[in-house]
Amino acid sequence: MRKYETVYILRPDMDEAACDAVIAKIDETITANGGAVEQTDKWGLKKLAYAIDDYREGSYVVVTFNADSAVIKALDYVFKVNDAILRYLVIRVDE
Repeated sequence: MRKYETVYILRPDMDEAACDAVIAKIDETITANGGAVEQTDKWGLKKLAYAIDDYREGSYVVVTFNADSAVIKALDYVFKVNDAILRYLVIRVDE
């Protein structure tokens, strides 16, 4: 398994419970497909460099995990179908 890091931005108009539900869904997707979550950090509300879907702010979340390529494909699908996620980026961390 390789080490990955993903950053995703949630809509700022969501309440805390809805944000936690999305974060749990992402972590669950990783573990259900054979990955292992190392750390999940909520950075909180930050100003965006440019407007995304008329939002000027977003709630940033960073997840570090170990996984195979199948997990990345599953995550990509979840990120694309979830309307609460404005943007995302998954990178492989070289150790």
